[in-house]
Amino acid sequence: MYIYILYVLQILGHLGLLSLLFPKLKENKSLAGLIVFNLSIIAWIVISWLIIENYNKEYVIWFVRSSYLVTSIALSSFVVFVRSNLKKKFDWVSLLVIILSFITSALSFTNLIVKDVILNESTKLVPVIFGNLSFLFIIYFLFGVVILVLSVVKNKENIKGIESLRLRYVTLGMVLGGVTALITNVVIPQLTGKSDSALLGPMAISIVSVITTYSYIRNRLFGIKFLIRRFIYYSLLVILPLFFFYFTILLQNTLFDDFFGRDSFSLVFFISILFAPSYLWIRDKIRDNSYSILKDKKIDPITTKDNFLREISTKLDINELGIYTINTVTKYLDIKKAGIIIFKKDNASVFYTALRQIDNKKFSVRDLLQVIYHWDKVGHSTVLVRDEIESKKGTDKRIERILFFMKQNDIHVILPLNRKVQLNGVVLLGIKEDKTPYTVEDIHFLESIIINASMAFGRAILYQEVEDFNKVLQNKVDIQTKELKLKVKELEEARRKENDMIDIMGHELRTPATVIKLNIDFLHQFTNKLPTDRESFLKYITRIKDAVETEIKLINTLLTSAKLAGDKVEINPEKVDVFKEIDMALHAEEALAKEKGLKLVNNVKEGTYFIYADHARVSEIFNNLISNAVRYTQKGSIQVDSKQEGNFVKVMIKDTGRGISKSDITNLGKKFYRTKTYIESSKGDNINIVRPGGTGLGLYVTFGLTRKMGGRVDVQSEVGKGSTFSISLPKYTNQSQSSDTDSKDMFTRLNLKKGK
Repeated sequence: MYIYILYVLQILGHLGLLSLLFPKLKENKSLAGLIVFNLSIIAWIVISWLIIENYNKEYVIWFVRSSYLVTSIALSSFVVFVRSNLKKKFDWVSLLVIILSFITSALSFTNLIVKDVILNESTKLVPVIFGNLSFLFIIYFLFGVVILVLSVVKNKENIKGIESLRLRYVTLGMVLGGVTALITNVVIPQLTGKSDSALLGPMAISIVSVITTYSYIRNRLFGIKFLIRRFIYYSLLVILPLFFFYFTILLQNTLFDDFFGRDSFSLVFFISILFAPSYLWIRDKIRDNSYSILKDKKIDPITTKDNFLREISTKLDINELGIYTINTVTKYLDIKKAGIIIFKKDNASVFYTALRQIDNKKFSVRDLLQVIYHWDKVGHSTVLVRDEIESKKGTDKRIERILFFMKQNDIHVILPLNRKVQLNGVVLLGIKEDKTPYTVEDIHFLESIIINASMAFGRAILYQEVEDFNKVLQNKVDIQTKELKLKVKELEEARRKENDMIDIMGHELRTPATVIKLNIDFLHQFTNKLPTDRESFLKYITRIKDAVETEIKLINTLLTSAKLAGDKVEINPEKVDVFKEIDMALHAEEALAKEKGLKLVNNVKEGTYFIYADHARVSEIFNNLISNAVRYTQKGSIQVDSKQEGNFVKVMIKDTGRGISKSDITNLGKKFYRTKTYIESSKGDNINIVRPGGTGLGLYVTFGLTRKMGGRVDVQSEVGKGSTFSISLPKYTNQSQSSDTDSKDMFTRLNLKKGK
């Protein structure tokens, strides 16, 4: 009965293989040979079944001859299939095999191959009486086998990649099929004396079909050694349950008559208790030591994964992590080319690159982004294997570009970094040193490594971003601290200047006030002598007048400075005579100039130049400049010149004083700025002369008023030779006079008179 169940399962199995092969026929026409091979096996199984169930000698002879026919077709179709895949074309050897197949098939239906059969109802095996030319079938079969072996051996070195692994699968199938046929047709009959096992002959060929079909319907295969290890592993696992099962049955049959009795159940329960821990212990031992069986790598994958996971869990430097990941992968798979490329979140540029023997000059970011876009399109990040892509026909243009990129750079596998951790990146791997393709277990190993590496990369990138943010933040803090210190320093400097100004202002304001007070006291003493000592009286009166004028001038300077700072200065432009203003300013300084022995020269010709400016402000500007010239000149002269420059009148006030350094010139006109407090003695006695007083507001007001009226200031000076201050103001060209409506004074704008 078991033989029928086995036949049914075989037929269903081959029908399943055919359902997988037919869709692949468009991609690979050579699969037609494998399809014919499977159909032949199905026919052989059906014929074998009919031989067993039929007791009509004529029918049995016909069925036996038909079995030789289908085995002949099966052999020829398999040879043609193998050679078509190795040579990529139909050659004369394949044609010869087909011709011999037709000859042997035709002879099979004559007495020359199968002459008669012997029917024996006691056994399902039907002995065959062969004809005189039966040896031709044996020669044909051996010829086909030799052709297969020679084809495999001869083309072994020329086949690379996935085709190389498929060739190994075909070889494995032929070996296992041959061993199975040897066991069922020779070994078992010799050991048992029964030949019924010969009916299992189709099963041996089915093994060849299953292994070969699997290798050609899948683009990613398990390694041969891996499959053998798995087979040995599961076979060893079966031994212990089988031993306990038969041992238990033997004890029950020996010790107890009742199979379901209490004593029998107790025995089974005791043996089960022993079996459970024994099975688990043996299973773990087999699992732990199974890798040493036919191992094809020097490194244990489980140990490699454990070590990798332990190492990356402590790494936060992305460079160390990238190098360690590449080292682990290249060492385990024995490859030379490898690389990791991580993109920024916007995919516009590369964030991190680690390449080994891959020339990044041969590809651009756009080439790599094709892979990212492909994964976005398909909705998941599949591993791209070059052999698999090449085996598929009719791929879209993006896949073709990816394949071109892989060929150009000798890349065989592209893996994605885990995008669940918000990481866009690829892992590039070259060909293995032994030229073998990447197997299923290789890809599983890589996926396990890359998944863990992706999380480590995400952690390292986050750490680096935090570090970069800390650096940026620290830099900003340093800059702000520096700016804050600068501001504090400026505030301190401003406070110091303010304090100096207050001291100076106090001194400047007290001096004329003191003069006024003292001279009033003197006047009080002279009230009785007025008729007799008129000159002394006038002297004190003059001092009071000068002090009051100085006080007024100082107050005006302060007020103007405040208005300039608040942008509240009123400018009422009108026609101003330059000669008159210069003459008045020089006249105001005649007394001090005469006292110091200075010569005042006005080279401006009367009635020559007129400017369009505020009369009062122009007077203030010239007074300040000429007063400063007289004050800071110890000997020589102060000379005033003028000239026209385009639409401006330029007034130049030149003195023969000590001069101003270049560093001081750049600061002139700043509020409260004063040049050196001390002036070196000109007598060479190393005694410094205290510089004349001043608030540091005169030039600030002068410069500000000049610019306010649309003019400009220029300073030329040389230490030891003197200075020239040039004021350029708009020339009067019959401009309209300012009206009261332009005034910033509220009373004037409203045509109201100020009260007195």
